[in-house]
Amino acid sequence: MAEQQSPAFQFYFKDWRSSKRVSRISFKERGMYLELLIEQWDKGPLPLLVAELAESIGAKETDFKKSWPTLKSCFLQTAEGWVNERLERERVKQKLRK
Repeated sequence: MAEQQSPAFQFYFKDWRSSKRVSRISFKERGMYLELLIEQWDKGPLPLLVAELAESIGAKETDFKKSWPTLKSCFLQTAEGWVNERLERERVKQKLRK
C-alpha cells in the first residue's frame, strides 16, 4: 500500500512575516511563492520550465516570468525539479511523527 501524503503542512506565520526574503518581495510575488509551496507539497518537485511552473499555479506566464528571477532564490534546482528546502524538512518531520 502506498504511503498517504499528508493533506497539510505546518505554516509558521511568524517565520514568514519576519523573513527578510519574504519582506523584500511584492505582495503579488508572495502569493505566487505560497502557491508554489502548496504545489510542491501536493505534487513534489516543481517543473524546471518557467512556463510549466506558471501553469502549475494558474499564473499568467508573462507575469510569472517577471517574478521568477526573484522567486527562484527561494528554491533549489535539483534533477527532479525545483524544491524549497524548508518545506522538504517539514515533510520529513511529519513522516517521523507518524
